[in-house]
Amino acid sequence: MGIAPTGKRVVVSALEILRIDESGRVAERWERFGAMQLLQQIGAIPGWEEPPEAPPVPLVAGGPERSVEENKQLVTSQLGIWNDGDYGLADELFHPESVTPDAPQFARGPEGCKQAARIFREAFPDFNMTVEDVIAENDLVLCRFRQTGTHRGDLFGIPPTGKSVDFQEMALCKIAGGQIVATWFQTDMLGLMQQIGVASA
Repeated sequence: MGIAPTGKRVVVSALEILRIDESGRVAERWERFGAMQLLQQIGAIPGWEEPPEAPPVPLVAGGPERSVEENKQLVTSQLGIWNDGDYGLADELFHPESVTPDAPQFARGPEGCKQAARIFREAFPDFNMTVEDVIAENDLVLCRFRQTGTHRGDLFGIPPTGKSVDFQEMALCKIAGGQIVATWFQTDMLGLMQQIGVASA
């Protein structure tokens, strides 16, 4: 993208959804990867800090067997936290030692989800999350979310701009014992920063 080689090593992760048509070919493809983190790691934009080591996913034994549909319902129930500010719901949905390996800076357990939700709900008081896709197998649920709002509060030290945003996120959740024990997520942070005028196209 016009950035000269830096010789720096980068580490990013990605989540992808493919829809396969009747001929066995890919008909649609959605992908989210850490584009902003990649550019930070090569020094193209500031703000990169080496994250702490990701804690292990907790081992949970016992609990009733849940169907794939029940797991999907469990994960999509998070919308009550993000859209309505029902932070107490996080205590029900997340295991006390749940982790977010892609963002080990967040606290373990329900508090990590509450931290993330507060950041966006305070920056975007009209924040709204909708589910575009839900795919599940065994104890894993992958969601594609659409998120909208108006930038009327501080966001990572960026003062309000009054600009509207419309961006996507993917989240992969692991379920055990009827609760979420791990969440890997990719948010289009670079697209969000472009929409509020912090990053250029």
